[in-house]
Amino acid sequence: MSWNKDIFIKNIEYLINAYCNGVAKEFNTRIDQRDAYTRWKKSEVKPNLEAIFTICEKFGCDLNWLLTGESTPKGVFGIEFSEQFIEMHKKLEDILTAGTDYADTLQQSINALYTAVKKEKESEKDVASLKKRLREEIKEELREEFREEAAKLIKNQINEHQKKFSHKGFAVHTGTDGGDGTEN
Repeated sequence: MSWNKDIFIKNIEYLINAYCNGVAKEFNTRIDQRDAYTRWKKSEVKPNLEAIFTICEKFGCDLNWLLTGESTPKGVFGIEFSEQFIEMHKKLEDILTAGTDYADTLQQSINALYTAVKKEKESEKDVASLKKRLREEIKEELREEFREEAAKLIKNQINEHQKKFSHKGFAVHTGTDGGDGTEN
C-alpha cells in the first residue's frame, strides 16, 4: 500500500460529498482536525496516522481504499458488493473523473437522490413513531369507552333486577344504606 495524494484527496472529497453534505468543515469537525482537508489538499503535508485511522473509523471506510483507491474483497466500507454494483461504480467513477459537464450533473443528481432517500427514511421513522403513538392513544380511548360501556351495562342490569324484584313485591336495596339496613 503506497500513498497517493491525488487519490487520497479524491476519496476525502467523496466522503465530504457523501456524508457531510459537501461541507469540508463538517468533515473536519467529525474527525476533530481543524482545516485538515484544506491543509492536505493545498500543501504537501500528509495526514498523520491518527487522522487516517479516525477517518476510517468515523466513516466506516477501508484503509486501503482511502489511501490507494483500491478496495479490499469486502469492498470500501466492509460490505461485499455484487459484480453489477462494482461495474456500475467503475462507470460512475469514469464519468465523474472525465471532467465533463456530465460529471457535475451526475454528482448533483446523486446528491439530490441521496438527500431524498435520507429524508424518506427519516419520514418512515416519523410515520412509525406517529403510528405507535396513535395506537397507544386509541388503546387508551378504547379502554375508557369499555369502562363506560361496562358501567352502563352494569347499571342497566341493576335497574332491570330492581324493576323485576320491585314488581314482585320485594324491597330493593339501592346501595344507599350503611350496610346495616338503615339509611345514611
